[in-house]
Amino acid sequence: MARRLGARLFVPEHAAVCNAVGAVAGVVSETSEVLVNQPTLNVFRVHDPAGSRDYADAAEAVEEARRVSRELALSAARRAGASDPHVDTSVSERRARSELTGGYLAEATVRSRATGRPATGRAAE
Repeated sequence: MARRLGARLFVPEHAAVCNAVGAVAGVVSETSEVLVNQPTLNVFRVHDPAGSRDYADAAEAVEEARRVSRELALSAARRAGASDPHVDTSVSERRARSELTGGYLAEATVRSRATGRPATGRAAE
């Protein structure tokens, strides 16, 4: 299996072979979500584990949520042992209508998933 994946497999004495194979063939995947909502007119609030911050522009708030979500997912994947993780980010928006302002962003969820091969058990040939 290691040869097919282009990896060098190091199995310590007394190690379970299934754990060694899993380390080579497995993938580390971590997900992070950041919420953006509009609590009052012309205020867009970004909620993440570090706290909440207000922005006057919806696009700016969503972009900040993208940045934070991406950083959180990357950090979590690296802590979990991913080597050179790749990040995919998606934004799910919920919009509403108001007689006063027309359409507005009621809420946006920014979700990032970082995935990568485990750093252990692999080496370049």
